[in-house]
Amino acid sequence: MLKNNLIAKSVRFALIGGAATAALTTAPTVFAAEEGDKVERIAVTGSRIQRADLETAQPVLSVQREDLLASGLTSVGDFINQLTIGAASINTQSNNGGDGSTRLSLRNLGSGRVLVLVNGRRWVGDGGSVDLNTIPSTIIKRIDILKDGAAAVYGSDAIAGVVNVITRDDFEGVELSAYTGGSERGDGEQDQFDISIGQAGEKGSVYFNASYVKTLPIWAGDRRLSREPVFGTGNTQGSSGTPSGRITFVDDNDNYNNVTLNDDFTYNGTNPIAPTYDADGNITNADENNYHTFTNDDRYNYAPVNYLLTPQERWSAFVQGKYELSDDVRLSSEVLFNHRESSQLLAPAPLFIGPWAGGAQSLDPTVVSAENIYNPFGQDIFAPDEDGDAATVGFIGRRMLEGGGRVFRQTKDTWRFGMALDGDFEFLSQDWGWSLGYSFAENAGTDYAEGKYVTTRIRHALSAECNADPSCVPLNLFGGEGAITKEQLDYISYNEHNTNGDTLINYSANLSGALVELPAGPLGVAVGWEYRREKGFDSPDYIVTSGQTSGNARKATEGSFSEYAYYLELNVPVLADMPFAESLEFDFAIRQTELENSVGLKNDNTSGKVAMAYKPISDVLVRASWSQGFRAPTINNLFGGLSTTFPTVTDPCNDGGGSLPGCSGVPDGYSQPNSQVQGQVGSNSNLTPETSESISAGIVYSPSSLEGFDVSVDYWDIQIDDRITRAGHQQVLDTCAGVAGETNHPVAEFCDQILQRAPGGTPVLFANPSLNLGSLNTSGFDLTMNYGFETSVGDFRVSWDNTYTDNYSVTNNEGVETKFAGEIGLPRLKSNLTLSWGMDDLSATWKTRLITDQRDDCRSAYADFDLCNASETDADGDVTYFRDLGDYYVHDLQVGYYFTELNSRFTLGVNNVFDEEPPLAPNQTNSFDGTQYDGTGRYFYGRLTVNF
Repeated sequence: MLKNNLIAKSVRFALIGGAATAALTTAPTVFAAEEGDKVERIAVTGSRIQRADLETAQPVLSVQREDLLASGLTSVGDFINQLTIGAASINTQSNNGGDGSTRLSLRNLGSGRVLVLVNGRRWVGDGGSVDLNTIPSTIIKRIDILKDGAAAVYGSDAIAGVVNVITRDDFEGVELSAYTGGSERGDGEQDQFDISIGQAGEKGSVYFNASYVKTLPIWAGDRRLSREPVFGTGNTQGSSGTPSGRITFVDDNDNYNNVTLNDDFTYNGTNPIAPTYDADGNITNADENNYHTFTNDDRYNYAPVNYLLTPQERWSAFVQGKYELSDDVRLSSEVLFNHRESSQLLAPAPLFIGPWAGGAQSLDPTVVSAENIYNPFGQDIFAPDEDGDAATVGFIGRRMLEGGGRVFRQTKDTWRFGMALDGDFEFLSQDWGWSLGYSFAENAGTDYAEGKYVTTRIRHALSAECNADPSCVPLNLFGGEGAITKEQLDYISYNEHNTNGDTLINYSANLSGALVELPAGPLGVAVGWEYRREKGFDSPDYIVTSGQTSGNARKATEGSFSEYAYYLELNVPVLADMPFAESLEFDFAIRQTELENSVGLKNDNTSGKVAMAYKPISDVLVRASWSQGFRAPTINNLFGGLSTTFPTVTDPCNDGGGSLPGCSGVPDGYSQPNSQVQGQVGSNSNLTPETSESISAGIVYSPSSLEGFDVSVDYWDIQIDDRITRAGHQQVLDTCAGVAGETNHPVAEFCDQILQRAPGGTPVLFANPSLNLGSLNTSGFDLTMNYGFETSVGDFRVSWDNTYTDNYSVTNNEGVETKFAGEIGLPRLKSNLTLSWGMDDLSATWKTRLITDQRDDCRSAYADFDLCNASETDADGDVTYFRDLGDYYVHDLQVGYYFTELNSRFTLGVNNVFDEEPPLAPNQTNSFDGTQYDGTGRYFYGRLTVNF
């Protein structure tokens, strides 16, 4: 009974305190040893030097396992992104363009600028950054987040910070856990089951974990904001590719056709009669031919049949072992396997052909032959003129509803093996430690896609030659919904199969200890060498690489790079146990890195760091640091093949572009057919590493007179130069057209290479390559307060964590600065307040999360629907519309009870207690920003954990 009571009390205190420790900016201090005992020294996140005191100059946020359990989330990535330092990033709400992964961004600097470690060793990337779903949440003991640059210690990528996942190495016994949850609306169900087994002895320990997670989808049509292309606008902002088809072209009688079939038209196997027109261009025989002039009300609402939350399943197995080979030498190893199956679903594919369709279609439009048995117009549509010049006007847009939705499925396997030898020895009366490490990790993926079509087959099926080819099935684009038969679909459709993978090999050797004993303490030193090799490939389906797909074409990717690095780190104690100087110490670090990629391009980088920790009295810590960082271009940055995308843009050359100099030659009659235009993104093998400079300074106050209370304030400033980025398709269009204020943008010199237009005006070669483009600067403050106390009615813990972004600005190569703090995706303030209570075996946690107001661009067309609630007018009288999102509060509740006799714990929770809806942002997919807001709504869950 005594043992069970102790267990219960320990669990209760862990759960009460755990929910608040996420706000701690420094790790707890190691207890002092009794006189004569050897002080245990360990390495802390952000330093290679082993030390006894974990309270250092590094601002480290330490998240315990109990914090993750208290969140009710099954993904470690989702959990970290909810922290105030977390930022908008891709997750399982990313349906269009998502891949089932959950990425991590710190301080809005992007997932590629965060270094992810597991037990201090680099984790394998997936296309340039780490997918946090490859790390099972059930193996985590704690997560240390270094909120500072650390390239001098860890190398590339540690610009925004370092996330170090520490696995459970102290577990003994058997633990079974089951979790289930779902939204109030009966969708988005999640299940998680795991088992942990641990055994420890005098010479070593072993830990095993197996976990299974399954998430079911939420449909966009089942949420108020996302059931239309743009909330509150009906079909008017939908697609021109409709089930009835939109047909625009100039016929032989010089009539401009912009027509679609009537909604009540039923295909009966005969051709509809071509429309005729009066002198004003009005259809005169609408009753006979079932056509009418296309309007915005005829557009297709593709939103309801998309996923809002994408489904996936994950299986994982993890084994970790440690063994003492001798009193001074230890062997450790770990093996992980993680398997993910995920999918996304988009509306049935829109098929666009003609000179306004974009891409190759604009240069060499597909001709719909007059001999196509379904063509009602009696003429070749989009045929060249008498001089052989390609057609320049019109397109046909047909939603391929009969073929079903576009399904994208991923299967991803992640393997990781790590092994290390470490030991201790004494040299010149000082303690030293050494380690040799090796790790191998691999991501291997297979992607499948359904609901896509072969453009060469479509061209043939619409040609005159199809009638004489017994293997060809003529295609009916004119018969309305249901007119395309299974035989037609079988002829033009294909199933896509792509493979991809990333491999990481890492060797390291480290030596740390004390050189000499100084008056204020030992002079700590760490030196080491590291070798890293990364390689990756993406092998798309032949239909994709040859450009015959109706979806996004892309070329194959393959490449590698190697990194050799040497580092030196010093910890210099200057003062100790003096009036107004209980301690003063400085950390110095320098790292030399040599990079070489598979095409022979070499780069060298030297990164340095200086940090100070000063305690005038025992209750106060003053800390400051300056550091340099760098980020090597990823394999995708360097070697990624050109790929097709469909960005949403507004072409400044509509109607000829007026007086814009870059629109000369664009016909006056050119009209952008869709807001989504076909473009390309590409790599650049000449990219150089981006570099950074970080400054941080703060103070931590832990008054001895108020036990359980601490407060910290930190200022941070990060400058990134030669940043690796893309200008953006809209910026490319505006720059190359000569829009006012954009003519000096650094991509202007590339306009001839990255933007070409078809004779009809449509962009055809519309690239957005990776570039070293200008600089980025962000700065702000972190404020954290914690207070824990005991009362006669239970133990309480209050934690308040805040991140305020004062500046987020981008400067181009011409020195023009644009500020973004407060814009969509970049809130000024994120704040988390956690209240925890526990008494006997009962505990409860209430958490409030705040994201402050942001401003989103709002197209002028949305103003007619009262979606734009703010505007600005410039000196020329031009009006720019915005949407102010407003402050966003979400409240989460969890209660738990520990059953002492059964050694088990049961928790119930509600996330988003008041069913707060994401703020409306009409310019975003699903009319809200799914990278930072959750569209699930009120969510209930329960978890049962049993220990043996």
